[in-house]
Amino acid sequence: MAIKTQGTNLYFIDGAAVKTMTCPTGITGLGGTRDQIETTCLNATDDKSYVSGLGNPGQISVPFVFTPSDTSHQALLDLHDTGDVTEWAIGLSDGTAAPTIVSGALAFGSTRTYASFDAFVADINIDIATNEVVRGTLTLQRSGSVAWSYKA
Repeated sequence: MAIKTQGTNLYFIDGAAVKTMTCPTGITGLGGTRDQIETTCLNATDDKSYVSGLGNPGQISVPFVFTPSDTSHQALLDLHDTGDVTEWAIGLSDGTAAPTIVSGALAFGSTRTYASFDAFVADINIDIATNEVVRGTLTLQRSGSVAWSYKA
């Protein structure tokens, strides 16, 4: 069963509160490559051999409609200035429940699918153009892996 993108939310921890980012228009980059550790022996004559190494968390890009008076956008600008790593979650449209904070971390129920990860705000780029709204692009640098919590 396909899941529509309409109704997807991006959440982050801001201090002791869960914030919902206002008006993201996309989210890309949940992947990340894994290092390759060569294990080729000197007597090999065909191909090299490898084992899997550590993962390299990628960057997540989030284009959005920028509203300077919006508290979630102000919090993002503050997080960029501090460089603090915080917890983020993408709630897919197969439910509507927002995460809560339990013991300082995001907690998810079983009524919605979530992808959660730790990241810092690497960049916020604001674009202003003729006959357009003010737009931004949030760039998050992941630290660690993406954890999935699936709807029951």
